Amino acid sequence: MILSVWLPAVAGRDVLENAIDFLGTEPRGARIQPVSAIAIGLIGGYIVLFAGVLDMERSGVNPFLRRFIGILWLPILAFMTINDQFDVFSIMVEYDVNGENLWQDTLRHITFVIVSLFTGLVIGVTLGLWSSRDERISPVVMYAVGIIQTIPSLALFGVLLVPLSNLGDTNFLSILGTSLAVLGAVISVGYLIFVRLGNVIPAGVTLFTVAIWGAIFAIPLGLLTLMLNSFLFRITFDILTEDQYVGLLQLIAVGLAIIGFSSLSASGNDSRQRTIQIIRRIAIVGVGLVTLYVLFQSASDYLPNTSVSDWQLRDIGIAGIGIAPTLVALTLYSLLPLTRNTYVGLSNVDPAIIDSGKGMGMTPRQIFFQIELPLAFPVIMAGIRNAGVSLIGIATIATVIGGGGLGDYVLNGITNVSVDSILLGTLPAIALAILLDTGLLAFENFFVSQGIRRDTVAS
Repeated sequence: MILSVWLPAVAGRDVLENAIDFLGTEPRGARIQPVSAIAIGLIGGYIVLFAGVLDMERSGVNPFLRRFIGILWLPILAFMTINDQFDVFSIMVEYDVNGENLWQDTLRHITFVIVSLFTGLVIGVTLGLWSSRDERISPVVMYAVGIIQTIPSLALFGVLLVPLSNLGDTNFLSILGTSLAVLGAVISVGYLIFVRLGNVIPAGVTLFTVAIWGAIFAIPLGLLTLMLNSFLFRITFDILTEDQYVGLLQLIAVGLAIIGFSSLSASGNDSRQRTIQIIRRIAIVGVGLVTLYVLFQSASDYLPNTSVSDWQLRDIGIAGIGIAPTLVALTLYSLLPLTRNTYVGLSNVDPAIIDSGKGMGMTPRQIFFQIELPLAFPVIMAGIRNAGVSLIGIATIATVIGGGGLGDYVLNGITNVSVDSILLGTLPAIALAILLDTGLLAFENFFVSQGIRRDTVAS
């Protein structure tokens, strides 16, 4: 696999350095275009490598050694790339000319996907849980999220253009106050009907009433979520420098690592558990405070110097083009796999296991978090992986409405008939999709027990 890339680079460099002998003239601005033979060599090398790893597994070779041999070619190629061994290829020339902002655009693309996936996860899991608890509402929910998935991305961007443009001209405080008031009223009424009077009212509640209540609840909640996401995204990329942004991501990653390690080490005596709990809380509070401080400093530099009563939603990033429609569209596209897999995973839990938990005296909360959620977790993770990979591809279309990201290079390459520019945008997107899927799969394998994993594979 290494030779499939390195030998063409050596030959291409030889052609350029001895162009008069080969071509009879001195080329100007010549580029060495990689051809399909390189791709065939990489595919063939990967097949041989994959077969060799399987042979080592059957022979009982140490798993760490297998993984090391399986990925050894990647750091070697990365080292050769850093040392300018492949600068002769046209895509590297394109990167040197137009790739100054590639890292920033890649971060923007990643943030689009992460924010949309997280927002869609909260909404999708909630809808899936609701559908699994009430079979009357499940057809309506599945039909709604299925219809959203069939809308072409460009058409959805066009549908969002007019309402978000008009919404951007409205007053910030009026929308915020109205949304909070409606949300509070809906939550209060819903709590009164479905919780306090749950033994009397639900029998007479029609599906239409439930759907209307859900729609009224979703509108102010969706507005508040959109305002928060757009504002945080805007101040992150308009104010924070690249070093500050990367440093903030590293800080969050370290905090998550500390929290995860403390969760794994929570067993032991009471003193050790208390110490671990203190460490976990310090990590959460520390990361939260630093993050809020950095964002507050960015917000103070970003927001207009006028009175808060004069702010419009456009001042916090909501407009017909750019960030807001991109986040809304990507969140909507993530709902189908997240909602469906949550519903399927929770609905397929064996009722006998739940009855056993009830017989042991477990509360409904304990049954959900200790029985239903662990058993449904592999199916839910499959939906998260599916949604994440698809969002990376869909996010490239956001460039047509000013969202930016890796789609800028693809659109520029199509406009200028430049394959190298197209590859400069598509190759990082492909790498992001592979890394995201691999990372989510590793996360799933880490938190799912061997017994549940075997049962999932068998089923």
